[in-house]
Order: sequence, then C-alpha cells, then structure tokens
Amino acid sequence: MANQNIKDKLDRLGTALVSAFQVVALFVIGGTIVWSATHDYLRMIEAGRAGLDDILLLFIYLELGRSLGSISRPTAYRSYSCSTSPLRR
Repeated sequence: MANQNIKDKLDRLGTALVSAFQVVALFVIGGTIVWSATHDYLRMIEAGRAGLDDILLLFIYLELGRSLGSISRPTAYRSYSCSTSPLRR
C-alpha cells in the first residue's frame, strides 16, 4: 500500500514536470517565432521592398504561430473524433 502511494506521488510529480516543461518550451518556441518574424519584417522595411520569398516567409511564420496555438490547446484535440469525420462512414 505504501509503495503504491509513493508511486502515485512520483507519477503526479512526473506529470507535473512534463507539463511544466511543455509550457516553458511552448513559450520559448512562440517567442522565437515572434522574434524571427519581427527581425525579418524589419529587414524588409529597411530594404524598402518585400519580395515573394519574404511574403511566403511571413506566411510560414503565421502558420507556425497557428500550429503552436493549436498545440497549446489540447481540448481542441479531445473534441475531435474520427467517427464524426464526414470521410469515415
């Protein structure tokens, strides 16, 4: 009984540490995306022009941010069910 209690506490601690790491990592990745996008945007302003490659890069940053937002909301994944997909019958 005592071993199970210790195991439960260690499991909860491990889960909390993993969750904390994920939150910190998401903030670091999000900050890096914003930093990179800002740097590239300021470079475009300084150059006085934006080429197609610059615009596509901004869309990539936008998509990275959107993906990061989806990852940070796990409830969005839980509400989706393959059985409700119109492709699955």
